[in-house]
Amino acid sequence: MLKVCDCVYYGLDGFGRKRQSWRVTQCYRKQTVQEFDELYPMDCEPIREFIELDRLKSKYSRMEQGLPTNEFFRLIPCLPEEATHVELTSVGAAIAPIEECEFIEVVPWSQELIESHQSSAANRIANDLNYYEWKWA
Repeated sequence: MLKVCDCVYYGLDGFGRKRQSWRVTQCYRKQTVQEFDELYPMDCEPIREFIELDRLKSKYSRMEQGLPTNEFFRLIPCLPEEATHVELTSVGAAIAPIEECEFIEVVPWSQELIESHQSSAANRIANDLNYYEWKWA
């Protein structure tokens, strides 16, 4: 289980020569359309039909382009225990599956600073979850 402020290896550096180290800044889990629909049921039939039609158009458009369409999901902030992905920062930023990250160490900061970053990440869990965009697997 990775937590905010852990250092990890993920991928290679920009030259493709050595492993790239990153710092975990947020934990995410996948939320499927079915999970979202159960949490936020739609009472208006025309709007529900419009949304489903829009999903199908997107799916068929991706199929025509040869892009994956096997799952429609979004990543939402969560507790480290629930995480399937982590947000990483280094020179740039990335979101990576946890199983592709290798733990190195906890960032060598003061305990107060680490707790501050972890608290900030925890606050993102409580924010409006409708902000996060849907993605195709």
